[in-house]
Amino acid sequence: LQLVPMIRLLFVSAAVVAAASAAPTPCTDAQMNTIVKCYTDFYNAYGSKLDFPGFKDYLNPGGFHEIRTGMLNADGIAAKPTIAKYGKSLTDCLQPVADCIVDNTYQQAPLSSAGEGHRYNFDRVMTAYESTDPGYSYQMRHYFCFAHFKEEKDTNALRQKVTACDDDLTAKTVADPYNPNNCKAYQDNAECYRSAYAEYCNADEAGEFWCMIDALEFQLYNPDCVFDCKKH
Repeated sequence: LQLVPMIRLLFVSAAVVAAASAAPTPCTDAQMNTIVKCYTDFYNAYGSKLDFPGFKDYLNPGGFHEIRTGMLNADGIAAKPTIAKYGKSLTDCLQPVADCIVDNTYQQAPLSSAGEGHRYNFDRVMTAYESTDPGYSYQMRHYFCFAHFKEEKDTNALRQKVTACDDDLTAKTVADPYNPNNCKAYQDNAECYRSAYAEYCNADEAGEFWCMIDALEFQLYNPDCVFDCKKH
């Protein structure tokens, strides 16, 4: 298994991501109805359509992810306020049922996403962080630095550091990403991203942003793993 966080595919609260207190109870039918309505409105906002039965592949052409990525590619930072508006509406809509949502929720009927539960669930928590403060403000202030870092050549020392940290993550995690023994490797990877982006952008909050994105994804795998994204 090559376990590299999903954030590598995307460009996108507190600085300490604490452990969850208990395993969530599976969503009821009424809660699933709320989730369906929230995502139907979210898709509609992007000019897309949520057809049932089942969510399509996360990267499916015409889905919200492709449209959102196209907006960023075309308009850059100017697209961010609109994306945040849509994201906050989804976050607010899902808030009453958020406690029951896990990766597998997206594979329950009628969502029935085939093996895409983690991608959709990570998009949910990432969207919530990027659409509200401090995540939104951090991203807007350092948007161009983040973009430049992504475009750096492999010879850049900090790019090499991040690549090495991702290789280390793959080497130190077991095949099952949900295995609690992976926590230390997850923590080390989040800290690696924090330090690399903080140094490259010369801003601690830039490092905090990427550490938080990393940590939010890893906590979907291991809710008991605690992350501290502040500089010490």
